[in-house]
Amino acid sequence: MKRVLIKPLYIIDFLVYYILQVIKSNLIIAWDILTPTMKINTGTIKIEVYLKSKHAILALSNIISMTPGTITIDYNKTDSELTIHVLYKHNENALRKELKKVQAKINRIAS
Repeated sequence: MKRVLIKPLYIIDFLVYYILQVIKSNLIIAWDILTPTMKINTGTIKIEVYLKSKHAILALSNIISMTPGTITIDYNKTDSELTIHVLYKHNENALRKELKKVQAKINRIAS
């Protein structure tokens, strides 16, 4: 019974987190476009996916692609890795940390 009551809170937590991340990334890209020097450093990175269900992996892939400045390119099922194209690769560790946080939030909802 407790689980049924907590799951909606996890969903709300995720939605608020995701909306704030989208707003933040939009502002970063807008600022970069409006300033004289662009700080774009494009590239691809591979991240480990530890989500269990296909639906959770699909949700992660779509969430990444819907966030401005990132797009999911490929999913390697054998290695459980996503290849992502990013506009700002210079802060790769922070990006990996954020994507782990997103996966943890998706896991809470999916389980």
